Formats: sequence, C-alpha cells, structure tokens
Amino acid sequence: MKTIRHASHVVLVKLGGPLARGGQVTSEFMALVFDFLRSAPAALKSPGVIIERFFALIVSSWFLVAITTFATGAALALQFGQGMSRFGGKLYVPNIVAFAIIRALGPVFACLMVAARSGGGVAAELGSMKVTQQIDALKALGAN
Repeated sequence: MKTIRHASHVVLVKLGGPLARGGQVTSEFMALVFDFLRSAPAALKSPGVIIERFFALIVSSWFLVAITTFATGAALALQFGQGMSRFGGKLYVPNIVAFAIIRALGPVFACLMVAARSGGGVAAELGSMKVTQQIDALKALGAN
C-alpha cells in the first residue's frame, strides 16, 4: 500500500538535514567566538608579542604588495594611454595612474595582499601542527 504524503512533509524532510547542519555550524561558531572573548584579556596582557607579530607580517608582505601594485599600475597606464591617445590626452596618463594607485587602489591591494599572506601562513602553520599532532597535545594539556 502506497502512502500519500502531504507536500509540506516532503519539504520538511528535504530541509531537515541542511537546517540541522546549519545549526551545528552556527553553534560551533558561537563557541569559537565565546572562547575568543574569554581568552582575549589574557592575550592583551602581553601586547609586545602582538605588536611584534603584526610588524613581522607587514614587513614580510611589502614586496608582494609592491609587485602587485606595480603590475596594476602598468596595466592602468597601458589602458588609459590607449584610451587617452584618441583625444590627445596622453599627457594626463601619469597623473591619472598615480592618483588611482595612491588614493584608491593602493590601500585596497595592500590590505588584500597582507590578508592573503597572513591567512596562508596561518593555514600552513595549523596544517603543520595538525600533521605533527601538536594540536592534539595542546588539547590534552587543556591549553587554549
């Protein structure tokens, strides 16, 4: 005998799994935020370490930021040079490119490159710690 299900029952069955996974992810994220807020005051007791890591990250990223900004400036100069040559405005291309890089795109590229480099570094460090079972050892010791 075939049972006939109501349409809302079918929808609830299809949505149940993703909703449960979403709730689990949300609760894990909230636990992470709570742990961070709980341990943040202890980290602020030694601001020298935070400042040292911050400057090491910035200094190690400057070359990547410079290369990215130079390549973008060259592409902008090429595009604006071709466009402005039609109107006899090639004289203004350096000013436009300098203005675009310094005021608009430079800070954006700097932030993107520093974030990408720091994110990649943290991911690599955590992956290395996971492979060598250092994370399990820290959990066993009860360290944050």
